[in-house]
Amino acid sequence: MKNIFNIILITLVFFLTGCQKGKFNYNVITTKKTGFKYDKFDKTIEDTYQWLEQVDSSQVKSWAKQQDSLTKSYIGNMSETKNWIEKRMAELAKDINNDTPIVTNNGSHFFIENDYQKSQPLLKYKHKESSKEITLIDPNSLSTDGNIVLNDFIPSPSGKYLAYSLSKNSSRYRDWNIMNVSDQTELVETINAAYLNIQSWLPNDEGFIYRTFVNVDRDDESFIPNTSVIKKHIIGNEQDEDVTLYTAKKDETISAHLDSEGRNILITEGTNTTTIWLKSLEKNTKPLLLLDGKTNNVLYSFIDNIGSKYWFLSYENAPNGKVIEVEVLNNSVNSINEIIPSFTEAINQAFVFGNHFVLHTLNKAKPLLKVYDLNGNYRNQVELPVGLTWNSFTPAFQQGISGNKNSSWVYIRSQGLTASNSVYRYNIDSDTFETYIKSKTPFNIDNYETKQVFYKSEDGTEVPMFITHKKGLKLDGNNPTLLYVYGAYGWTALPFITRKYALFLEQGGIHAMPNIRGGGALGADWYKDGRGMNKKNGIDDCVNAAKWLIDNKYTSSEKLIIEGNSAGGIVAAAAVNKAPELFKVAWLEFPVFDLARVMQFRGGNRWKSQFGNPDVEEEFNYMYSYSPYHNIKPESEYPYTLIAAGEKDPIASPLHSYKMTAKLQEYSKAPSLLYINWDGGHGGKNEEERTALRVAELTFAFEALGIKPKSIN
Repeated sequence: MKNIFNIILITLVFFLTGCQKGKFNYNVITTKKTGFKYDKFDKTIEDTYQWLEQVDSSQVKSWAKQQDSLTKSYIGNMSETKNWIEKRMAELAKDINNDTPIVTNNGSHFFIENDYQKSQPLLKYKHKESSKEITLIDPNSLSTDGNIVLNDFIPSPSGKYLAYSLSKNSSRYRDWNIMNVSDQTELVETINAAYLNIQSWLPNDEGFIYRTFVNVDRDDESFIPNTSVIKKHIIGNEQDEDVTLYTAKKDETISAHLDSEGRNILITEGTNTTTIWLKSLEKNTKPLLLLDGKTNNVLYSFIDNIGSKYWFLSYENAPNGKVIEVEVLNNSVNSINEIIPSFTEAINQAFVFGNHFVLHTLNKAKPLLKVYDLNGNYRNQVELPVGLTWNSFTPAFQQGISGNKNSSWVYIRSQGLTASNSVYRYNIDSDTFETYIKSKTPFNIDNYETKQVFYKSEDGTEVPMFITHKKGLKLDGNNPTLLYVYGAYGWTALPFITRKYALFLEQGGIHAMPNIRGGGALGADWYKDGRGMNKKNGIDDCVNAAKWLIDNKYTSSEKLIIEGNSAGGIVAAAAVNKAPELFKVAWLEFPVFDLARVMQFRGGNRWKSQFGNPDVEEEFNYMYSYSPYHNIKPESEYPYTLIAAGEKDPIASPLHSYKMTAKLQEYSKAPSLLYINWDGGHGGKNEEERTALRVAELTFAFEALGIKPKSIN
């Protein structure tokens, strides 16, 4: 009875106050303020909403549930728009698409099939490319709420075994099971709290290497494991029999790959600068230092090897990247040679497929595939569809390109708005490029175009931006426009399809995606220019993208949405703080907002490489100067703001969203609402929850922008 009364009260408040001019009314929710203050270097910081950091307390949970109820009731009251959007989203879900296959040495294909009408994607298998598809893992059959997720899968080189990882409720620890592929029977052992990658299996399928932690505490959500180890597991053994191969220094980020012969492991230490060690599996010798990235302030990444020759993508005196060869003889570095020198395009990824180097490059953010022989001689190249080359659910080949060292076929998946998850393939020997699996989306991609423009940022730097809209769209300054920003971790934001974007485009919207600094569109220097003590460059790039779109009549400030998720949510929120008058709506998904205290909470350490360390005075002062939570302007007209948080998010604790929402509600006249994905992690727990958030965002924005949905021609 009490819940019914609350719903009636919330609805009444909407009708009486929600549409009135002046400040949006939150009278149904009481958000208390405290006198909490703390000193940080030479600053005394007042944090009146610090109490919301106690996310597991009954008081904060009650507040969060009231906020979420308010948001969902607000969205529900726009029933005509919401129902139309839900119906069209369901129609757009009638699409099945695949990630690129992982191809084993015997030609078997392992691949993800995603059906948007199901909670979770399936893992399928074909013994040969033309053979019948077999479903190996269907997470939807393992739970009634769609909350069991397939995190990753790694087939053994021959395709005999499959290592795969499932999790529930966004657990931060990954446990791995082993399947015998031929009859889909499970082996007895389970490998707990482990991380594998595509180069983990020993060549003869006898076992694999993995990364785990010295200490793991599953019962304590606040416990942060900090010392990693590399171990070797032999099929049939218990995990406590596994041999430790390497122990990292405390808090050091490490990963490990087996070389192609299975004789050595390549250990990578670091994130922004990396040091590479070679450790023998056959001899009890100390690790051999191959490349000292920390001393030289250089990022290296292992590509592959044949025998004693090891190849790496290097950024030493090469901001666009180059391929180097390290020859190892008698447990010492014999020579280091440049195989493929740096060139105009930025190298985004490098592989060895079909006994050739295959480089995924970006020519001012436009994707290109370039092929060289193993001596570094250029063979050929092919332009890829404009858009994000990415797999949605295959972390082993997350960036959307896969193949096999012994096969000339290379598979590429494009999520571009005008490619819409089609999979292409390229044959190195014949230099042919073809559509392998064409998207079956109901979204008519042929009616739209994607183009690239360039604009100047605050300091005069020229920034590329991709714009997608209906062909022949009139530029009169009155078009609803969605500005998506990211700019972190060197990740290049290229146009990617979602049903949310498809529906927005169908309603006459424009999708704009600038390649702001902090991403990798123009190489390593572009990344460095938007990271750490240069983070404000990316924020300036974002603000000036909005100004350019308005100045060039694509849209107006009354029709402009800004969207940022995760690290992009920080950039988007900081851009809104800097120039709130430019935006009508802000979608901020799963971000962190309090950069002064970010290191104290779950997931905090992973943000340090991108935004800095607030425990270092110079870095703290810089971070504090743009920290979204601390730089809200009380007298400014803020946009309609919808903040999404995952209750169990291990990367961006929901407390950031809670505190930001409370502060915006104190100062902003427009609605500032909190949407919570209960039991969800960093991005949502299943397709139903992700769809519900997208419906809410579109409904929220359509109301603010005055969009009345029209039938699709």
